Order: sequence, then C-alpha cells, then structure tokens
Amino acid sequence: MARKARQRISYVLPLANSSGGHRLGVNGLAVDTTNSLLYSGGRDGVLCAWDLHTDFNSTTLPDHDEKLPAPTATTFRNQVQAHTHWINDIALAQSNEALVSASSDITVK
Repeated sequence: MARKARQRISYVLPLANSSGGHRLGVNGLAVDTTNSLLYSGGRDGVLCAWDLHTDFNSTTLPDHDEKLPAPTATTFRNQVQAHTHWINDIALAQSNEALVSASSDITVK
C-alpha cells in the first residue's frame, strides 16, 4: 500500500499592536553601512529591515578615558515573510543591492 505524501502547512500569527519585527529568535544579521540599515533573519522565516540612524562614515571611537556616545534609536522599517521555516543565514550581495537568505525550508532566496 502506497503512503500518502505528507502535506506541509504554515501560517503566521501577527502580534497584536505590533509594528513589525520577529516573533522568534534571530539567526542572521547583515549591515548595510552605506544606507545605515540592519537586516535580520529569524526562526520565524521573516526578513526584517531596521534603520540604524548611524553615519558609519563619520563615526570615530573615543579615547579610552572618554565616554561612549549615547546609542541612537533603531527603528523598524519593513519585513517580508520570505521562508516557511527558519532562516539560517543572510548576506548582502551585489554591492548591497541584494539580500540573500538560506533557510531550513531548503531554499535560498
């Protein structure tokens, strides 16, 4: 007797009163220093973009006896449900024009 193929079902439950972000842990980060963006890929299959509000070209480290400047607020920018399983790693490619993600759903996007 032949076995039926297993069907996979996935769904996303949005968080109440949430502007965006991950619902599960984050596995990968990539920083676009040109545009001051942080990308994150998580165990929820979501890719997020965050605005760092940082000028990486003019940032200098203080001397050892100086105080560090106060961190700037990072704001959520956008998200996309890119995969149906964990995102294991992400990388910027093509001079920061493309974001590549590798997932446990056995796809690279």
